[in-house]
Amino acid sequence: MSDSTIRGRMEGKPKIAVVVGDLEHPRLLKMFCGLGDLMQFAIFTYNNSRVVNYHDTGLQLVLYDAIPDMPGYMRNLETDLKEYDAVITFETTRLTSFQASRAAKQHGLPLLVMTLEYNQDIYRDYPNIQAIQFDLMRNADSFLALSKRSERLLRGYGVEEDALFRLTPAVDTHKFSVDLAARQKFRNYIGIGANDIVILVQEDLEGYAHPEVCLQMLRHLKRDGYSEYSKIKVLFAGKGSAAQQEKYRAYDYGVAGQTLFLHQDINPFAKDLYCASDIVLKPQTNPTEFHESYPLPFLEAVA
Repeated sequence: MSDSTIRGRMEGKPKIAVVVGDLEHPRLLKMFCGLGDLMQFAIFTYNNSRVVNYHDTGLQLVLYDAIPDMPGYMRNLETDLKEYDAVITFETTRLTSFQASRAAKQHGLPLLVMTLEYNQDIYRDYPNIQAIQFDLMRNADSFLALSKRSERLLRGYGVEEDALFRLTPAVDTHKFSVDLAARQKFRNYIGIGANDIVILVQEDLEGYAHPEVCLQMLRHLKRDGYSEYSKIKVLFAGKGSAAQQEKYRAYDYGVAGQTLFLHQDINPFAKDLYCASDIVLKPQTNPTEFHESYPLPFLEAVA
């Protein structure tokens, strides 16, 4: 393959290609590990993506170099998929999903689409993306919705009931559980006291995630004289274009002393982070937005 590198060899069991490109939560790919006795999975992703660095599954990777003038495109993907027995892809609006759909049709492969998107109007003015959605709706054999709203959207698009499934979330409860030693270790690492109340906000620091809502909450608690205000620490675990703006906002609101910004991917120390937190907070998305994150932080935090 000219622009891809295959790691590992697969033979014997049915071979399933999982075309992801990149994912917000690479740990989601762990869901395929439970089927390892029945099938062999290969994850199709980009070099240097979050998936490569943090998937933590042991599954084979098929790696592609990014093409600067064609973002989201995997060169030769259609040809590479002919060696597989079935294809799984993510979302109905990605260029990689369109490529996977074309390849599945060309090679006669079953195609499963996993989706989180839920707002049918967001792409009204983007005919190219609408064309990708139409192609996926027409060619996919099955759809797996990762949220109730995504399930409703797929029904609205006319997906037949026998082709539509809903994933019941689950996490590894042995990995994500209470650990007092890990709690204290992580608190010491980031400089938080044993009696502080830690509110974790694990979101991208982007406008659509509404990090400002958490700062507004702190401002109200301070203004209302909440007795435990001095113990509250809001920990933002994420990166994004709004990071600097939210730091200034915290200062302007007079709550900078109660906030911490952790600009790292939390995958390597997720368990310790959850153990160190008392509350996990997620601002609600607006009705005009199109994508809701998979609720992995909530599920792991309560495991």
